[in-house]
Amino acid sequence: MKKRLCAAALALGTCLTGGLMAGQPATAGPLVEFGDEGYMQFDVKLQGIADFTDFGSGVDGTESRSDFYLRRARLVFTGMINDTWGAKFQT
Repeated sequence: MKKRLCAAALALGTCLTGGLMAGQPATAGPLVEFGDEGYMQFDVKLQGIADFTDFGSGVDGTESRSDFYLRRARLVFTGMINDTWGAKFQT
């Protein structure tokens, strides 16, 4: 069971890394254009963590456990009036 889980995690990590490095264009949130050069863009950025431990858990200290949680969440608002003037706000 542990070997299958490790193999699945390795395969998933390889696929995700390969997908990120494949040269795909970056996509962001919705873009609202106004005027000739102006735009406003909204974006949400999330960072999650997945942790698997196969030692030291449970009553007798031999159980495994998996933890999944959201480490960071960020809202980003970017706006440009023209090529020179713009603003970016993140929370």
